[in-house]
Amino acid sequence: PKTLVNPLAALDTPEDFEDRLDCARKTLAGANADIMIALMWEVPLMWEEKTREAEEFVSALWECTSLEDGYRGTLDDHADRITDATLTQAGHTILAAVEYERDTDFFAFVAEEGTIYQIGVGMGTLEDATITLYGPYPEYDLLHTASSHDNGQVTSIYWQSPYTDMVFVSVNGEARTGDYSFFVQPVRLHDDHANIRGKGTAFAVGQEAWGELEFYSDVDAFRLEVQEGTVYEITAELWSLEEASLHVEDIYGKVVTSGTGRNRNRASVAWKAEMTGFHYILVQGDSTGTYSLSGKAWQDDHGDSSETATPLQVGEYVKSRIDTEQDIDYFVFEAEKGSSYIIESELGDLTFISLTLLDRRGEIASDDNYRRAGQPALIHWEAPADGEYWIAVESRGGGREDSTGTYIIVVWSSRKGSEARVRCGAVKGAAVQGWELPGFSAAERVTTLLIAATMIGVNLEPRTPYAEERTRLNMP
Repeated sequence: PKTLVNPLAALDTPEDFEDRLDCARKTLAGANADIMIALMWEVPLMWEEKTREAEEFVSALWECTSLEDGYRGTLDDHADRITDATLTQAGHTILAAVEYERDTDFFAFVAEEGTIYQIGVGMGTLEDATITLYGPYPEYDLLHTASSHDNGQVTSIYWQSPYTDMVFVSVNGEARTGDYSFFVQPVRLHDDHANIRGKGTAFAVGQEAWGELEFYSDVDAFRLEVQEGTVYEITAELWSLEEASLHVEDIYGKVVTSGTGRNRNRASVAWKAEMTGFHYILVQGDSTGTYSLSGKAWQDDHGDSSETATPLQVGEYVKSRIDTEQDIDYFVFEAEKGSSYIIESELGDLTFISLTLLDRRGEIASDDNYRRAGQPALIHWEAPADGEYWIAVESRGGGREDSTGTYIIVVWSSRKGSEARVRCGAVKGAAVQGWELPGFSAAERVTTLLIAATMIGVNLEPRTPYAEERTRLNMP
Protein backbone atom coordinates (compact mmCIF):
# COMPACT_ATOMS: atom_id res chain seq x y z
CA PRO A 1 0.00 0.00 0.00
CA LYS A 2 1.15 3.55 -0.61
CA THR A 3 1.02 4.24 3.12
CA LEU A 4 3.79 1.72 3.63
CA VAL A 5 6.37 3.92 1.93
CA ASN A 6 5.58 7.12 3.85
CA PRO A 7 8.18 6.37 6.56
CA LEU A 8 10.81 6.26 3.80
CA ALA A 9 9.86 9.57 2.21
CA ALA A 10 13.00 11.26 3.55
CA LEU A 11 15.27 9.08 1.42
CA ASP A 12 17.02 11.19 -1.18
CA THR A 13 17.06 8.93 -4.23
CA PRO A 14 15.14 5.99 -5.69
CA GLU A 15 18.34 3.97 -5.33
CA ASP A 16 18.15 4.35 -1.55
CA PHE A 17 14.62 3.01 -1.59
CA GLU A 18 15.63 0.07 -3.78
CA ASP A 19 18.39 -0.75 -1.28
CA ARG A 20 15.77 -1.03 1.45
CA LEU A 21 13.54 -3.20 -0.72
CA ASP A 22 16.47 -5.48 -1.43
CA CYS A 23 17.18 -5.67 2.29
CA ALA A 24 13.55 -6.67 2.88
CA ARG A 25 13.85 -9.38 0.26
CA LYS A 26 16.86 -10.78 2.08
CA THR A 27 15.12 -10.70 5.43
CA LEU A 28 12.05 -12.54 4.12
CA ALA A 29 13.95 -15.06 1.99
CA GLY A 30 12.64 -13.57 -1.24
CA ALA A 31 9.33 -15.20 -1.99
CA ASN A 32 6.92 -13.23 0.19
CA ALA A 33 8.84 -9.98 -0.22
CA ASP A 34 8.65 -10.11 -4.01
CA ILE A 35 4.89 -10.62 -3.80
CA MET A 36 4.57 -7.63 -1.47
CA ILE A 37 6.67 -5.44 -3.74
CA ALA A 38 4.66 -6.43 -6.80
CA LEU A 39 1.37 -5.66 -5.07
CA MET A 40 2.25 -2.62 -2.98
CA TRP A 41 1.25 -0.15 -5.74
CA GLU A 42 -1.81 -2.13 -6.86
CA VAL A 43 -3.58 -2.95 -3.60
CA PRO A 44 -3.73 0.17 -1.43
CA LEU A 45 -5.94 -1.54 1.18
CA MET A 46 -3.58 -4.45 1.86
CA TRP A 47 -2.07 -2.89 4.96
CA GLU A 48 -5.50 -2.04 6.31
CA GLU A 49 -6.37 -5.74 6.07
CA LYS A 50 -3.30 -6.46 8.22
CA THR A 51 -2.33 -9.70 6.55
CA ARG A 52 0.56 -11.57 8.12
CA GLU A 53 2.71 -11.08 5.00
CA ALA A 54 2.05 -7.34 4.94
CA GLU A 55 2.94 -6.99 8.63
CA GLU A 56 6.18 -8.93 8.17
CA PHE A 57 7.07 -6.88 5.11
CA VAL A 58 6.52 -3.46 6.66
CA SER A 59 8.46 -4.61 9.75
CA ALA A 60 11.36 -5.63 7.52
CA LEU A 61 11.25 -2.28 5.71
CA TRP A 62 11.43 -0.38 9.00
CA GLU A 63 14.45 -2.38 10.12
CA CYS A 64 16.14 -1.89 6.77
CA THR A 65 15.88 1.92 6.87
CA SER A 66 18.73 2.11 9.37
CA LEU A 67 20.42 -1.26 9.04
CA GLU A 68 22.60 -1.23 5.95
CA ASP A 69 24.11 2.27 6.09
CA GLY A 70 26.91 1.06 8.34
CA TYR A 71 27.79 -1.72 5.90
CA ARG A 72 27.45 0.13 2.59
CA GLY A 73 30.20 -1.00 0.21
CA THR A 74 30.77 -4.31 2.02
CA LEU A 75 31.24 -7.23 -0.37
CA ASP A 76 28.94 -10.22 0.21
CA ASP A 77 30.36 -13.63 -0.67
CA HIS A 78 27.01 -15.44 -1.06
CA ALA A 79 23.63 -14.18 -2.17
CA ASP A 80 21.06 -13.01 0.35
CA ARG A 81 18.18 -14.16 -1.85
CA ILE A 82 17.01 -17.72 -2.30
CA THR A 83 16.68 -17.24 -6.05
CA ASP A 84 20.43 -16.46 -6.30
CA ALA A 85 21.62 -19.24 -3.98
CA THR A 86 25.14 -20.63 -4.38
CA LEU A 87 24.99 -24.09 -5.95
CA THR A 88 26.97 -26.83 -4.23
CA GLN A 89 27.09 -30.64 -4.19
CA ALA A 90 26.81 -33.26 -1.50
CA GLY A 91 30.29 -34.04 -0.22
CA HIS A 92 31.65 -30.52 -0.83
CA THR A 93 32.63 -27.86 1.70
CA ILE A 94 32.35 -24.11 1.03
CA LEU A 95 34.14 -21.39 2.99
CA ALA A 96 31.85 -18.48 3.73
CA ALA A 97 31.32 -15.55 6.07
CA VAL A 98 28.56 -13.53 7.63
CA GLU A 99 29.87 -10.08 6.69
CA TYR A 100 27.34 -7.82 8.35
CA GLU A 101 24.47 -7.85 10.81
CA ARG A 102 21.47 -9.74 9.40
CA ASP A 103 23.51 -11.06 6.50
CA THR A 104 21.99 -14.29 5.19
CA ASP A 105 23.82 -16.71 2.90
CA PHE A 106 21.80 -19.00 0.63
CA PHE A 107 23.00 -22.32 -0.76
CA ALA A 108 21.36 -24.95 -2.95
CA PHE A 109 22.01 -28.62 -3.74
CA VAL A 110 20.22 -31.52 -5.43
CA ALA A 111 18.93 -34.05 -2.90
CA GLU A 112 18.28 -37.68 -3.79
CA GLU A 113 15.07 -39.35 -2.61
CA GLY A 114 15.54 -41.50 0.51
CA THR A 115 19.08 -40.26 1.26
CA ILE A 116 19.87 -38.92 4.74
CA TYR A 117 21.97 -35.76 4.67
CA GLN A 118 23.94 -33.92 7.29
CA ILE A 119 23.72 -30.23 6.43
CA GLY A 120 26.07 -28.31 8.67
CA VAL A 121 28.06 -25.23 9.57
CA GLY A 122 31.51 -25.57 11.10
CA MET A 123 32.25 -22.57 13.30
CA GLY A 124 35.28 -20.39 12.51
CA THR A 125 35.24 -16.89 13.95
CA LEU A 126 31.43 -16.99 13.73
CA GLU A 127 30.22 -17.83 17.22
CA ASP A 128 26.65 -18.83 16.50
CA ALA A 129 24.63 -19.77 13.42
CA THR A 130 21.09 -20.67 12.44
CA ILE A 131 20.42 -23.08 9.58
CA THR A 132 17.06 -23.17 7.80
CA LEU A 133 16.19 -25.78 5.20
CA TYR A 134 13.77 -24.99 2.36
CA GLY A 135 12.06 -27.30 -0.11
CA PRO A 136 11.98 -27.07 -3.90
CA TYR A 137 10.92 -24.06 -5.98
CA PRO A 138 8.40 -22.42 -6.11
CA GLU A 139 6.80 -23.01 -2.67
CA TYR A 140 10.09 -23.84 -0.90
CA ASP A 141 8.10 -26.00 1.55
CA LEU A 142 9.51 -29.15 3.15
CA LEU A 143 7.37 -32.25 3.61
CA HIS A 144 8.48 -32.24 7.23
CA THR A 145 10.28 -29.72 9.40
CA ALA A 146 13.97 -30.23 10.14
CA SER A 147 15.52 -28.49 13.13
CA SER A 148 19.19 -27.81 13.71
CA HIS A 149 21.30 -29.18 16.55
CA ASP A 150 24.29 -27.33 17.98
CA ASN A 151 27.13 -29.19 19.72
CA GLY A 152 29.32 -26.10 20.14
CA GLN A 153 31.59 -26.60 17.13
CA VAL A 154 29.13 -27.69 14.46
CA THR A 155 25.50 -26.71 13.91
CA SER A 156 23.81 -29.26 11.69
CA ILE A 157 20.57 -30.74 10.43
CA TYR A 158 20.04 -34.42 9.71
CA TRP A 159 17.35 -34.75 7.07
CA GLN A 160 16.02 -37.56 4.89
CA SER A 161 14.93 -36.31 1.48
CA PRO A 162 11.42 -37.37 0.41
CA TYR A 163 12.13 -36.45 -3.24
CA THR A 164 14.85 -35.98 -5.84
CA ASP A 165 14.95 -32.22 -6.36
CA MET A 166 16.91 -29.07 -5.61
CA VAL A 167 16.56 -27.83 -2.04
CA PHE A 168 17.82 -24.65 -0.42
CA VAL A 169 19.61 -23.77 2.81
CA SER A 170 20.07 -20.40 4.53
CA VAL A 171 22.72 -19.54 7.12
CA ASN A 172 22.71 -16.44 9.29
CA GLY A 173 24.68 -15.36 12.31
CA GLU A 174 22.02 -14.28 14.78
CA ALA A 175 23.25 -10.64 14.72
CA ARG A 176 26.92 -11.77 14.79
CA THR A 177 29.57 -11.73 12.08
CA GLY A 178 32.43 -14.11 11.30
CA ASP A 179 33.58 -16.87 8.97
CA TYR A 180 32.40 -20.47 8.81
CA SER A 181 32.44 -23.55 6.58
CA PHE A 182 29.25 -24.88 5.01
CA PHE A 183 28.96 -28.54 4.07
CA VAL A 184 26.44 -31.10 2.84
CA GLN A 185 27.21 -34.78 3.05
CA PRO A 186 25.20 -37.99 2.74
CA VAL A 187 25.41 -40.16 5.85
CA ARG A 188 24.65 -43.79 6.56
CA LEU A 189 22.55 -43.98 9.69
CA HIS A 190 20.39 -46.88 10.79
CA ASP A 191 16.79 -45.72 10.70
CA ASP A 192 14.18 -48.22 11.87
CA HIS A 193 11.21 -46.31 10.46
CA ALA A 194 11.08 -44.09 7.39
CA ASN A 195 10.86 -40.32 7.77
CA ILE A 196 8.47 -40.01 4.86
CA ARG A 197 4.72 -40.46 5.22
CA GLY A 198 4.29 -42.47 2.04
CA LYS A 199 6.90 -44.99 3.22
CA GLY A 200 5.67 -45.17 6.80
CA THR A 201 5.58 -48.48 8.67
CA ALA A 202 2.17 -50.20 8.61
CA PHE A 203 0.50 -49.97 12.04
CA ALA A 204 -2.83 -51.19 13.41
CA VAL A 205 -4.72 -50.66 16.64
CA GLY A 206 -4.26 -53.48 19.12
CA GLN A 207 -0.61 -53.99 18.23
CA GLU A 208 2.54 -52.52 19.76
CA ALA A 209 5.38 -51.08 17.70
CA TRP A 210 8.84 -50.24 18.99
CA GLY A 211 10.88 -47.40 17.59
CA GLU A 212 13.95 -45.29 18.11
CA LEU A 213 14.81 -41.76 17.07
CA GLU A 214 18.40 -42.44 16.03
CA PHE A 215 19.49 -38.90 15.17
CA TYR A 216 18.45 -35.31 15.68
CA SER A 217 15.59 -34.31 13.36
CA ASP A 218 14.69 -37.99 12.90
CA VAL A 219 11.01 -38.55 12.20
CA ASP A 220 9.41 -41.99 12.46
CA ALA A 221 6.36 -42.35 10.22
CA PHE A 222 3.60 -44.93 10.65
CA ARG A 223 0.63 -45.66 8.41
CA LEU A 224 -2.75 -46.42 10.01
CA GLU A 225 -5.90 -47.37 8.10
CA VAL A 226 -8.94 -45.73 9.70
CA GLN A 227 -12.72 -45.99 9.31
CA GLU A 228 -14.98 -42.97 9.17
CA GLY A 229 -16.74 -42.26 12.47
CA THR A 230 -14.39 -44.40 14.58
CA VAL A 231 -12.49 -42.86 17.50
CA TYR A 232 -8.76 -43.65 17.67
CA GLU A 233 -6.29 -43.17 20.50
CA ILE A 234 -2.54 -43.52 19.91
CA THR A 235 -0.06 -43.53 22.79
CA ALA A 236 3.74 -43.31 22.73
CA GLU A 237 5.40 -44.66 25.88
CA LEU A 238 8.77 -42.94 26.26
CA TRP A 239 11.60 -45.18 27.38
CA SER A 240 15.06 -43.70 26.85
CA LEU A 241 13.55 -40.89 24.74
CA GLU A 242 13.21 -37.83 26.98
CA GLU A 243 10.60 -35.94 24.97
CA ALA A 244 8.44 -36.67 21.96
CA SER A 245 5.58 -35.21 19.99
CA LEU A 246 2.92 -37.10 18.06
CA HIS A 247 1.35 -35.62 14.95
CA VAL A 248 -1.50 -37.25 13.05
CA GLU A 249 -2.03 -36.20 9.44
CA ASP A 250 -4.72 -37.22 6.98
CA ILE A 251 -4.06 -38.40 3.45
CA TYR A 252 -3.87 -34.77 2.27
CA GLY A 253 -1.20 -33.81 4.81
CA LYS A 254 -3.56 -31.85 7.06
CA VAL A 255 -2.68 -32.11 10.76
CA VAL A 256 -5.64 -33.78 12.49
CA THR A 257 -4.30 -33.67 16.05
CA SER A 258 -1.05 -33.56 17.99
CA GLY A 259 0.27 -34.13 21.50
CA THR A 260 3.52 -33.92 23.44
CA GLY A 261 5.12 -35.99 26.19
CA ARG A 262 7.94 -34.64 28.37
CA ASN A 263 10.30 -36.00 31.01
CA ARG A 264 9.74 -39.55 29.77
CA ASN A 265 5.98 -39.26 30.23
CA ARG A 266 3.75 -40.72 27.56
CA ALA A 267 2.47 -38.71 24.62
CA SER A 268 -1.11 -39.45 23.62
CA VAL A 269 -3.54 -38.23 20.95
CA ALA A 270 -7.16 -39.07 20.19
CA TRP A 271 -9.38 -38.13 17.27
CA LYS A 272 -12.50 -39.18 15.39
CA ALA A 273 -11.83 -40.13 11.77
CA GLU A 274 -13.76 -37.96 9.33
CA MET A 275 -13.07 -40.22 6.35
CA THR A 276 -12.09 -43.80 5.59
CA GLY A 277 -8.52 -44.24 4.39
CA PHE A 278 -4.97 -43.85 5.65
CA HIS A 279 -3.84 -41.52 8.39
CA TYR A 280 -0.16 -41.00 9.18
CA ILE A 281 1.36 -40.91 12.66
CA LEU A 282 4.63 -38.98 12.94
CA VAL A 283 6.86 -39.37 16.01
CA GLN A 284 9.38 -36.58 16.54
CA GLY A 285 11.67 -35.47 19.35
CA ASP A 286 14.35 -32.97 20.33
CA SER A 287 16.71 -35.78 21.32
CA THR A 288 17.42 -39.42 20.56
CA GLY A 289 16.02 -42.48 22.32
CA THR A 290 13.54 -45.35 22.30
CA TYR A 291 9.76 -45.49 22.61
CA SER A 292 6.84 -47.85 22.01
CA LEU A 293 3.64 -47.06 20.15
CA SER A 294 0.23 -48.56 20.86
CA GLY A 295 -3.33 -47.79 19.82
CA LYS A 296 -6.97 -48.59 20.42
CA ALA A 297 -10.25 -47.74 18.71
CA TRP A 298 -13.93 -47.58 19.57
CA GLN A 299 -17.18 -46.19 18.23
CA ASP A 300 -18.38 -42.79 19.38
CA ASP A 301 -21.22 -43.37 21.83
CA HIS A 302 -23.32 -40.34 20.81
CA GLY A 303 -23.67 -38.28 17.65
CA ASP A 304 -21.73 -35.08 17.05
CA SER A 305 -24.65 -33.15 15.55
CA SER A 306 -28.33 -32.48 16.15
CA GLU A 307 -29.17 -34.81 13.25
CA THR A 308 -27.45 -37.74 14.99
CA ALA A 309 -28.49 -36.86 18.54
CA THR A 310 -29.34 -39.62 21.03
CA PRO A 311 -32.99 -39.55 22.23
CA LEU A 312 -33.18 -38.88 25.96
CA GLN A 313 -36.23 -39.65 28.09
CA VAL A 314 -37.07 -37.40 31.02
CA GLY A 315 -35.77 -39.05 34.16
CA GLU A 316 -33.40 -41.36 32.25
CA TYR A 317 -29.79 -41.49 33.36
CA VAL A 318 -27.40 -41.90 30.40
CA LYS A 319 -23.77 -42.87 30.83
CA SER A 320 -21.51 -41.21 28.26
CA ARG A 321 -17.98 -40.21 27.41
CA ILE A 322 -16.18 -37.28 25.79
CA ASP A 323 -13.79 -39.19 23.53
CA THR A 324 -11.61 -36.38 22.18
CA GLU A 325 -11.06 -32.68 22.83
CA GLN A 326 -13.22 -31.93 19.79
CA ASP A 327 -15.99 -34.39 20.69
CA ILE A 328 -19.50 -33.02 21.22
CA ASP A 329 -22.27 -35.33 22.44
CA TYR A 330 -25.77 -34.38 21.31
CA PHE A 331 -29.00 -35.48 23.02
CA VAL A 332 -32.61 -34.66 22.15
CA PHE A 333 -35.72 -34.73 24.38
CA GLU A 334 -39.38 -33.72 24.17
CA ALA A 335 -40.42 -30.75 26.27
CA GLU A 336 -43.89 -29.48 27.20
CA LYS A 337 -44.72 -25.79 27.18
CA GLY A 338 -44.67 -24.31 30.67
CA SER A 339 -42.90 -27.25 32.28
CA SER A 340 -39.76 -26.64 34.31
CA TYR A 341 -36.72 -28.78 33.57
CA ILE A 342 -33.40 -29.38 35.18
CA ILE A 343 -30.62 -30.74 32.96
CA GLU A 344 -27.95 -32.13 35.21
CA SER A 345 -24.54 -33.65 34.61
CA GLU A 346 -22.49 -35.80 36.94
CA LEU A 347 -18.74 -36.14 36.41
CA GLY A 348 -17.04 -39.52 36.17
CA ASP A 349 -13.37 -39.02 35.28
CA LEU A 350 -14.14 -35.97 33.12
CA THR A 351 -12.96 -32.82 34.89
CA PHE A 352 -14.39 -29.96 32.83
CA ILE A 353 -17.87 -30.00 31.29
CA SER A 354 -20.25 -27.57 29.63
CA LEU A 355 -23.93 -27.90 28.70
CA THR A 356 -25.73 -25.98 25.96
CA LEU A 357 -29.49 -26.21 25.34
CA LEU A 358 -30.59 -25.53 21.75
CA ASP A 359 -34.05 -24.99 20.28
CA ARG A 360 -35.31 -26.18 16.88
CA ARG A 361 -33.76 -23.14 15.16
CA GLY A 362 -30.34 -23.99 16.57
CA GLU A 363 -30.39 -20.96 18.85
CA ILE A 364 -29.12 -21.19 22.42
CA ALA A 365 -32.02 -21.46 24.84
CA SER A 366 -29.77 -21.77 27.91
CA ASP A 367 -26.27 -22.89 28.86
CA ASP A 368 -23.88 -23.55 31.71
CA ASN A 369 -20.31 -23.22 30.46
CA TYR A 370 -18.47 -21.58 33.32
CA ARG A 371 -18.00 -24.23 35.99
CA ARG A 372 -14.64 -24.72 37.65
CA ALA A 373 -12.68 -27.96 37.47
CA GLY A 374 -14.60 -30.81 39.07
CA GLN A 375 -17.94 -28.98 39.11
CA PRO A 376 -20.83 -30.57 37.18
CA ALA A 377 -22.86 -28.30 34.89
CA LEU A 378 -26.59 -27.75 35.48
CA ILE A 379 -29.34 -25.93 33.57
CA HIS A 380 -32.68 -24.85 35.14
CA TRP A 381 -35.09 -23.90 32.34
CA GLU A 382 -38.79 -23.51 31.53
CA ALA A 383 -39.95 -24.66 28.10
CA PRO A 384 -41.47 -21.78 26.07
CA ALA A 385 -43.14 -24.16 23.60
CA ASP A 386 -43.86 -27.83 22.96
CA GLY A 387 -41.34 -29.72 20.85
CA GLU A 388 -37.87 -31.16 20.64
CA TYR A 389 -34.84 -29.54 22.28
CA TRP A 390 -31.21 -30.51 21.98
CA ILE A 391 -28.46 -30.72 24.57
CA ALA A 392 -24.82 -30.36 23.49
CA VAL A 393 -22.21 -31.66 25.95
CA GLU A 394 -18.58 -30.60 25.56
CA SER A 395 -15.35 -30.58 27.52
CA ARG A 396 -13.73 -27.31 28.55
CA GLY A 397 -10.31 -28.82 29.22
CA GLY A 398 -8.53 -26.68 26.65
CA GLY A 399 -5.96 -29.30 25.68
CA ARG A 400 -5.37 -30.65 29.20
CA GLU A 401 -4.94 -34.37 29.79
CA ASP A 402 -8.30 -34.43 31.57
CA SER A 403 -10.12 -32.92 28.57
CA THR A 404 -11.69 -36.33 27.93
CA GLY A 405 -13.55 -38.69 30.22
CA THR A 406 -16.87 -40.05 31.40
CA TYR A 407 -20.01 -38.36 32.73
CA ILE A 408 -23.74 -38.92 33.35
CA ILE A 409 -26.55 -36.74 32.02
CA VAL A 410 -30.22 -36.65 33.10
CA VAL A 411 -33.23 -34.41 32.47
CA TRP A 412 -35.76 -33.82 35.23
CA SER A 413 -39.26 -32.41 34.79
CA SER A 414 -41.68 -31.03 37.39
CA ARG A 415 -44.65 -32.44 35.40
CA LYS A 416 -43.55 -36.02 36.02
CA GLY A 417 -44.13 -35.75 39.76
CA SER A 418 -43.22 -38.68 41.95
CA GLU A 419 -43.12 -41.04 38.96
CA ALA A 420 -40.07 -39.31 37.53
CA ARG A 421 -36.60 -40.48 38.38
CA VAL A 422 -36.09 -37.12 40.02
CA ARG A 423 -35.91 -38.91 43.29
CA CYS A 424 -33.48 -40.32 45.77
CA GLY A 425 -33.90 -43.71 44.14
CA ALA A 426 -31.80 -42.33 41.28
CA VAL A 427 -28.84 -43.14 43.48
CA LYS A 428 -29.74 -46.79 42.96
CA GLY A 429 -30.14 -46.19 39.22
CA ALA A 430 -26.67 -44.73 38.97
CA ALA A 431 -25.22 -47.60 40.97
CA VAL A 432 -26.98 -50.19 38.82
CA GLN A 433 -25.28 -48.69 35.76
CA GLY A 434 -21.93 -49.24 37.40
CA TRP A 435 -21.14 -45.62 38.15
CA GLU A 436 -19.24 -44.27 41.11
CA LEU A 437 -19.79 -40.62 41.90
CA PRO A 438 -16.50 -39.44 43.42
CA GLY A 439 -16.71 -36.97 46.26
CA PHE A 440 -20.37 -37.70 47.14
CA SER A 441 -21.64 -39.97 49.87
CA ALA A 442 -25.06 -41.55 49.39
CA ALA A 443 -26.56 -39.14 51.93
CA GLU A 444 -25.00 -36.12 50.21
CA ARG A 445 -26.30 -37.32 46.88
CA VAL A 446 -29.83 -37.73 48.25
CA THR A 447 -29.69 -34.27 49.83
CA THR A 448 -28.69 -32.77 46.49
CA LEU A 449 -31.59 -34.51 44.75
CA LEU A 450 -34.04 -33.37 47.41
CA ILE A 451 -32.95 -29.75 47.03
CA ALA A 452 -33.23 -29.96 43.26
CA ALA A 453 -36.65 -31.62 43.51
CA THR A 454 -37.84 -28.82 45.76
CA MET A 455 -36.57 -26.23 43.24
CA ILE A 456 -38.73 -27.64 40.46
CA GLY A 457 -41.74 -28.28 42.64
CA VAL A 458 -41.81 -32.07 42.95
CA ASN A 459 -44.30 -33.11 45.63
CA LEU A 460 -42.47 -35.14 48.27
CA GLU A 461 -45.39 -37.15 49.59
CA PRO A 462 -44.56 -39.76 52.28
CA ARG A 463 -45.43 -42.56 49.85
CA THR A 464 -43.09 -41.39 47.09
CA PRO A 465 -39.73 -43.06 46.54
CA TYR A 466 -38.08 -39.98 48.09
CA ALA A 467 -39.47 -40.87 51.48
CA GLU A 468 -38.56 -44.56 51.05
CA GLU A 469 -34.96 -43.67 50.28
CA ARG A 470 -34.77 -41.22 53.16
CA THR A 471 -36.03 -43.90 55.52
CA ARG A 472 -33.53 -46.45 54.17
CA LEU A 473 -30.67 -44.02 54.75
CA ASN A 474 -31.96 -42.99 58.18
CA MET A 475 -32.27 -39.38 57.09
CA PRO A 476 -34.62 -37.05 59.00
